[in-house]
Amino acid sequence: MFFKRILTESIAHYSYIIGDGVEAVVVDPQADIDKYLEVARQEGLKITSILETHRNEDFIAGSKALSDATGAKVMIAADDSLDYQYGERINDGETIELGEIIIKAIATPGHTLGHMAYLLSLKDNPYIVFSGDALFFGGVGRTDFYGKDKLKEMTELLYESIFNRLLPLGDSIILCPAHGAGSACGASIDERPSSTLGYERMNSPYLQHNSKEEFVESVGQMLYKPHYFELMERENLKGHESIDCNPVIKVLHPSDLNLKQDNIIDIRNQRAFLGEHIENALFVERGGIASYLNWFVGTDEKLTFITDIQDKDYMNNLFLDMRRMGYKKELSFLANGMKDWNADALNIVKTKFILPHELKEQLNDSFILDIREEDEFKDIEPIERSHLITLQQMKDRFAELPKDQIIYVVCASGIRSSTVVSFLEKKGLDASVLLGGIKAWKNLD
Repeated sequence: MFFKRILTESIAHYSYIIGDGVEAVVVDPQADIDKYLEVARQEGLKITSILETHRNEDFIAGSKALSDATGAKVMIAADDSLDYQYGERINDGETIELGEIIIKAIATPGHTLGHMAYLLSLKDNPYIVFSGDALFFGGVGRTDFYGKDKLKEMTELLYESIFNRLLPLGDSIILCPAHGAGSACGASIDERPSSTLGYERMNSPYLQHNSKEEFVESVGQMLYKPHYFELMERENLKGHESIDCNPVIKVLHPSDLNLKQDNIIDIRNQRAFLGEHIENALFVERGGIASYLNWFVGTDEKLTFITDIQDKDYMNNLFLDMRRMGYKKELSFLANGMKDWNADALNIVKTKFILPHELKEQLNDSFILDIREEDEFKDIEPIERSHLITLQQMKDRFAELPKDQIIYVVCASGIRSSTVVSFLEKKGLDASVLLGGIKAWKNLD
């Protein structure tokens, strides 16, 4: 048996390719399908089936594109609630045979309707379950995608799927979810490489509840959903063409930029951005693009990136990430980052920041904006008299902020604060980053 897990790090996504004999199955592929074709080529495998666990919300699925390239059949849950325009339908309990491997479909709705897990048995011995977004390492799938009116119903479905369909498969079953730590599709996913159903049953905090009611109360929460998720919902029902894995990267020079109109995204490290940056640039740390960029810039807009890393692979991966998220317009980057900009003696600006002890000295006269989410307050409470507007709400609510005083922005570490401050600067507001965030503030005690 051949098994390979493929990580798309930027969105913490796992896809899988499994083979036996000369045939292979791919589970939940990305739209940059070259990596699956290359693995199959190297291993001498023919991809004959593609399994989708569910309609993905956070990236463009590659099932149709991979099917078009290989002739493989795409298997999607037989559920009338989702109007898929491609693929074959598979029902609960149906199986796919692959040499000595048998893969059985297990209906596991809750995260979405039409969610399907797949149990892989080797020589009739249950071995691995591909759980999609139902069950993660230390976490479970979110259940709020259908709105508040359906929240209780979807969470109850997830409970039934986990406790009555997945966990009874056996403690020794290896768990292979569709996401790892950092995904927006589940809360509190642990950062570890592997797990079993037994380990999750004994250790996951979400599986320790004594009743369905306790589970629903704990898991059934309305969470922030990036705007681009709605685009993914539509695209992933239609089926999408493959993403070009060798994109043409457009290079811009300082004279090409329009500082008033262009979406300039600075993805250098935080200290570099705070020290100097181009006017009206939005700071988004490279690792936070999938989580935060879409709250400020829509998928229908052009983007120009500023980075000190000019490596071709780095740029290719960045551009692939944007395509995976549905950004289809022109993508470019500033040649040589800030080096050429500085060489041309062009104007730069600096973002204000303040140290915790400095803020404490002037606390009574300061306007403090805490952009953390409510569940973060259980770790460290907001500073006294803080105003609470999350990063996700900022684009719609920045007009509530004062125009005649400095706004001190607080998050957990200071990274998200730098993003919000850069946005507020673009809107003409006077803002400053609390370096080290609320954690550094707490350490003053």
